[in-house]
Amino acid sequence: MLDLKEIVFSGIFAFITGFILWPPRSNYWMTVNERLGGEWGIIIIITVFILSIIFGFIFGKVTDIQLFNFISGSIIVYLIGMWMIEMEINPTSPVHLLLYGLLLVTLASGLTISNYNI
Repeated sequence: MLDLKEIVFSGIFAFITGFILWPPRSNYWMTVNERLGGEWGIIIIITVFILSIIFGFIFGKVTDIQLFNFISGSIIVYLIGMWMIEMEINPTSPVHLLLYGLLLVTLASGLTISNYNI
């Protein structure tokens, strides 16, 4: 059942989590990769996605929000966020669409694991 409060709360959580894990205009993962010798890019990206699963799991345990409401709120925020990135940053590549989409998938995966005790 759709619950507007859950949708809004989920959207806010997804936006904040995405901003923390993958802040626009900040390529911290590239800086970390360079400082570690340049061979750690994929490990850093995987670490970000694992953190996203963990955050989704914790969010699910703390809030008990239904998956459909979470996905609804996350999709709305994703569309708004991608529009904001296109308007503000004007990226030369569509990679941000994929990476933020994967962040939402991993957040939802964590929530699913939490809600259904997988």
